Amino acid sequence: MRVIEGVRGRIVVRTILRQARENRAGFGLFVCRATFSVALLTLAIGEDVMLKTTESIVAGALLLAVLAACGSGGETSDPAAGAEMLANGMTVGAQIEARQGGFKTFGKNFKTISDQLKSDSADMAAVQAAAATIADTATGLGDWFPEGTGPESGVETEALAIIWEDGADFATKVSDAQAAIEGLNLAAQSGDAEAISTAFRNAGGTCKACHDKFRLDD
Repeated sequence: MRVIEGVRGRIVVRTILRQARENRAGFGLFVCRATFSVALLTLAIGEDVMLKTTESIVAGALLLAVLAACGSGGETSDPAAGAEMLANGMTVGAQIEARQGGFKTFGKNFKTISDQLKSDSADMAAVQAAAATIADTATGLGDWFPEGTGPESGVETEALAIIWEDGADFATKVSDAQAAIEGLNLAAQSGDAEAISTAFRNAGGTCKACHDKFRLDD
């Protein structure tokens, strides 16, 4: 009985902490993390009879994509934070919000591809459209992180300061991700489901490589 009560207590504490973070970070970040939870559950059952091995790999790649999609919060409790102008003509807050929007686009379209690959009758047109959107969005990825849009800005973001401290490695990882995403788009346009699954896994791997070093862990 004490064990059960202890588990329930921990669940309650985690729920309170989660709600506190949601209230601070805003609805957009809540949706992102809720999507992450669904992706994690999908990965957890990936080895069950519900999914084949290839589909389990796809679920893993989806998880990585959703993690990347949660990269920036864009919220601030200080009205003055984020008002500074950047060289590109945007405010810091607007830039971080746009960055978050880009990652949400990634997450939405990666999920579309994942869902279709898990389907008994995949809608290849939907896969191709999603892959093309991801590839188009990724072309500007390197411009989403101008100097001054890190945690020092006072705006809620999970982008770590090391992005600007180790800009060369970050640029390499961005380039790797763009190349992998382009490979996914090419595979999708070919209509070859096996090639798409492989390319999807590669794209997820590049997301993870960037996330591991440059994004704040939950």
